[in-house]
Amino acid sequence: MGVPAADAKLTFDSRLIMQERTIKGSLYGSSNPRVDFLNLVELYSAGKLKLDQMITGRFPLERINGALEDLRNGIGVRSVIVFD
Repeated sequence: MGVPAADAKLTFDSRLIMQERTIKGSLYGSSNPRVDFLNLVELYSAGKLKLDQMITGRFPLERINGALEDLRNGIGVRSVIVFD
């Protein structure tokens, strides 16, 4: 659901309690960036993580508004802004 503002007040349906549900926070998927990002780079370098195939478009910085418009229209869900 994304990360709310630090001072946001959250409300939940009381049926969660009746169903003995648990709400647990997660930041970055509870990853450890110092370890996990290095592992992701190693997987990519070994050809086991196909990041290039997940990219739906590449845009130069001066076309960033076009990339955002595509995202709003559901066209480019994983675009990359290229800095030259």
